[in-house]
Amino acid sequence: MDFSTTALTLYNFTWVHTPEYLERQNSCVQSTQYNESLTVVYHIFYCITCTLTRVPQPPREVKNIGFIVLPVQKVKIMLVAVLVMACLWVGLRSIANARHQASISALSWALAGRVVVIDPGHGGVDPGVVGRNNVLEKDLVLVVGHKLALYLRQGGARVTMTREGDHDLADPEITGLYKRKRQDLARRVALSNNLQADAMVSIHINSFPNPSQYGAQTFAKPDQASRTLAKTIQDELNHLLKTNHRVPLNGDYYILRHSRVPTVIVEIGFITNPREYRLLQDPLYQSRVAWCLYAGITRYLAEEGKIPPVHPK
Repeated sequence: MDFSTTALTLYNFTWVHTPEYLERQNSCVQSTQYNESLTVVYHIFYCITCTLTRVPQPPREVKNIGFIVLPVQKVKIMLVAVLVMACLWVGLRSIANARHQASISALSWALAGRVVVIDPGHGGVDPGVVGRNNVLEKDLVLVVGHKLALYLRQGGARVTMTREGDHDLADPEITGLYKRKRQDLARRVALSNNLQADAMVSIHINSFPNPSQYGAQTFAKPDQASRTLAKTIQDELNHLLKTNHRVPLNGDYYILRHSRVPTVIVEIGFITNPREYRLLQDPLYQSRVAWCLYAGITRYLAEEGKIPPVHPK
């Protein structure tokens, strides 16, 4: 067996030996005796250091081999213990998530009669950030927006989406991209303000030159209601998606500056991060993100008061 690459390498050697071997000290083989009638009783699992290139045949000496010797029975017990602990951890985590989702569902009364505006960012001629293989932000956030709208409507909320297809809110005759964007943003904000929405959530996807950046991030306008909404959504994203525990930030964006209702922008991930690039295209992950937004909105509305305000129809 070649030991030329033994540094920090896992092996599973089997040694057949006599009882006298067990009395050797310093975990070092000085002169190993072989007996063909013996059965395998010990395994060597990890070779720490080795200066030899091949295992010598007896009666030559073997030196400078450091190893951990474990009985076969102990190895089996350890493996079973690891598997049991892993199953317990997965089970406890599943139970905790199920209880958390049940607690959020129990708060669905807070959604009845509430007006929520969902704003899938970009659309039309504005693709937003573009990932590899022409994956577009505007398409991904629209999918998440529809899933969020479904959750909220099932809870009794009155949901309005700023767009339900691949288009913006600017007039068709406006050709300049800057002018279209200004009118588009102004109409999104005006829609929310005119409805006197209880909450407005604008959904976007982040990008950054360093692909190691990841995680969902909320931004809030500088008022207490918006900060509270951003915090409840951020907490849910951190809890369920197991991201890098970001905290809400103040944002200086057009929608946040001009909105007169509790408003947050949620960057649901980084399209420039290889892992999140794949996840953001996964329908199951998109549903999980939408659930986080739903849970955060529900918690916020439940904390704001038990009696929903009356809105004009």
